[in-house]
Amino acid sequence: MPSTARDPDSPRRQVGLRSLGLTNGRFRVNDRPVIVRALTVDPPTSFSARADPEWGPRVVTQALDANANTIRLREHVAPDALYEAADRCGLMVI
Repeated sequence: MPSTARDPDSPRRQVGLRSLGLTNGRFRVNDRPVIVRALTVDPPTSFSARADPEWGPRVVTQALDANANTIRLREHVAPDALYEAADRCGLMVI
């Protein structure tokens, strides 16, 4: 029986994106046309704000409530919790 254990030092991410393209000026994700509806956010820059584990999931909830399919980061890199929550909910982050 083969071992199912994985190296704990190797990164593992679950991503539903198989293909991304542009056809005649329109985005295509997984070979389907997508109209980008984005919520623009400013990621926290202070250490205390970045330490808030609920910031990412809260932004994802706001995006879903606004019927957005994309979160647009104005600048900086967001905390990992945002990317993880967005991926679980099927939102793109640009």
